[in-house]
Amino acid sequence: MSLTVLGRPLNPWTLIEEADHIYTASSQLGLEALMANRKVSCFGAPFYSGWGLTDDRLTIARRTRRRSSKRSLPPPISVTRAYFDPWTRKPVEPLAAVDALKFLRDRFCRETRGRSYSIVLPAGKRRPLAALLAGPTHPPVFTASYGEAERTAKQHGGVIAAWGRGANLISSRERSRAVPVLSIEDGFIRSSGLGAAFTPSLSYTIDEAGIYYDPARPSDLEKPLILDRPHP
Repeated sequence: MSLTVLGRPLNPWTLIEEADHIYTASSQLGLEALMANRKVSCFGAPFYSGWGLTDDRLTIARRTRRRSSKRSLPPPISVTRAYFDPWTRKPVEPLAAVDALKFLRDRFCRETRGRSYSIVLPAGKRRPLAALLAGPTHPPVFTASYGEAERTAKQHGGVIAAWGRGANLISSRERSRAVPVLSIEDGFIRSSGLGAAFTPSLSYTIDEAGIYYDPARPSDLEKPLILDRPHP
């Protein structure tokens, strides 16, 4: 038998997927292993042990209730919380909620991989787009000029975001300098009073390749659509 010590940050699910049996004192990794239907041996008294789901090496006298399966998770997960599908808003099982959260997290971290710098953005668009462009650790930074946006994006390894065809005017130059450019426009779900009444848009398009109404260049809308949303 060999022992390997991992000295770098690692997604625990990567390890759990390769393991048949998890040994722990009281780490929450044991709970995640239970959720993955792995055998778990506990040498301590974590909150998920003592319910009949784990191989317990320490007796917990006050825990007498027994669970019938590993999918029946401990009370902090299965009893005291309510879970719902983020798309349908209907109640779902805890593991279905975990799958949905993982999907949303992966999409969020992948598509907001750095700060987004908005330039020449209409004032009425800033508030809703701030939420859409926020990265895992930063809100977007609004700048007043193309030059300022370019300098800030290069300094922080960020993205330039511009409204409409303004993005197309600078995209070729910036892409040649390895600065990503996003084109932003109102989307296909229209809002009544979008122009003169300054009604907030009901939808936006954010495009890395171009913009959907420009026939002179390709856009992300022309790429094959791959749906990787988890099944209900």
